[in-house]
Amino acid sequence: MACSAGLVASCASCAYVEPWAAFLIGAVAGILSAWGVLFLERRRIDDPVGAHQRSWTQRAVGMLALASLPMAHSARERTE
Repeated sequence: MACSAGLVASCASCAYVEPWAAFLIGAVAGILSAWGVLFLERRRIDDPVGAHQRSWTQRAVGMLALASLPMAHSARERTE
């Protein structure tokens, strides 16, 4: 569950952030994703596989990270 959270969250910014930032994005998304599923379970909101909460958390972390972490050069600039 946390691995998929890290992969999805870092996909939004993969061409623009450094590798250490992608790792940080994935780690934060994994932790928040697991926390989000537990949060819904404590509130007795029915999500049998936790898909909605994981998806929302991953996307939110990915978008916020893209806006807040320092950007590297774009992929196009690196290949030239």
